[in-house]
Amino acid sequence: MAVRHATQDDLPLLKELSTEFRAVHKRGKQLPYDEAAWLEALDAAIGSDEMLVLILDEGAGFFVGAISATPYAPIPVANELVWYTKPESRGRGFALYRAFMRWAEGKNVEYVFLTMPEPTPALERLGFEVADIGYFKKMPRAAAVRAAE
Repeated sequence: MAVRHATQDDLPLLKELSTEFRAVHKRGKQLPYDEAAWLEALDAAIGSDEMLVLILDEGAGFFVGAISATPYAPIPVANELVWYTKPESRGRGFALYRAFMRWAEGKNVEYVFLTMPEPTPALERLGFEVADIGYFKKMPRAAAVRAAE
């Protein structure tokens, strides 16, 4: 298993992997998505010291993470934004997790936050605790917004 930092040359691969991620994600097709904006964000993340973009086995998966402060206290935390492994490569994706954790440790964060579509006992065995369960609701667009479109 080879995990490496993504480069701008990986943007076409990241585009493909992002499309696959959205297709298999429980709610991926329902959530807002602007491919051009996402690729621009990935491009910026690749060059950022506060973000991490990893590739697994030349296209078996990818991981995007970021360092930020919490709104509750001025402490650094590491946040997983996307963690995707192709179905045929499942199980190997923990190499991405391990690389993310090494990066987070090197950044001296106090907490690491991961999001999963369902409870994940493997993460609890690694010392993580369930913090929240997320919900989303699509709101009707205001008439002024629809008119401008």
